[in-house]
Amino acid sequence: MRRTHVLIVRSEKYKEYLLEKFNVNRESIIVPMGINTSMIEEIDRDEKEKLREEYTLKKPFTGIYFGAMSKGRKVDFVIDILHEVNKRANNLDFLIVGGNEDDIERLSSYTQNKELNLHFTGTVPREKLFKLLQIADFSISAIPPIERFIISSPTKVFESMALKCPVLANKEIIEQNEAITQSEGGVLLNYNKEEYVDTIFQILDGKFNLKNMGDKGYQYVIQNRSYEKMAARIIEELEKQE
Repeated sequence: MRRTHVLIVRSEKYKEYLLEKFNVNRESIIVPMGINTSMIEEIDRDEKEKLREEYTLKKPFTGIYFGAMSKGRKVDFVIDILHEVNKRANNLDFLIVGGNEDDIERLSSYTQNKELNLHFTGTVPREKLFKLLQIADFSISAIPPIERFIISSPTKVFESMALKCPVLANKEIIEQNEAITQSEGGVLLNYNKEEYVDTIFQILDGKFNLKNMGDKGYQYVIQNRSYEKMAARIIEELEKQE
């Protein structure tokens, strides 16, 4: 990094992190995370129904968590939320997508004696994940607010919004806070189980316009976070350096 003329970084906070941790003092272009929109393909009603049958999704609502399932990502936090929801309402199915056999065995063991309509899919191809997002009413991006995650790129947020799936995300993670605030493609919460439980109950009670959220998130990604937009932004900024 010390030999480069220009750094491309994903947020102002990440730039500050590089300056503080590595004493890097270079011109920086702020280019946040983008999405390959060519991978977005809408599926029809029949294919959605086949997916529901494959995972035995029979409840009126479906939620989804996907991504890393290591101990550090605290997926048990999500399971505790679902347990509290299902103790009082039985109209939510939930998919947990990803993880290796050890991760799934550990989390499955954690679900014992909990009231859940939970389905572990294991790791699936990205194309299938994007299909699963289209049958979900909302996704959860609950990221532990510790130093190594606070400046992380919130992949779940952008992939969910690109598929019109509203996101419940905690506000402590800087870039996902910015994305949800700017797009209105989801709900921002504190990293607090009670807040997530309460918000999911509001979803189940029909107090959120999920379609409107999904459309706003999609438009935000298309207009601001596609790879085409990111490339144009980089070219524009580089031309300023000449």
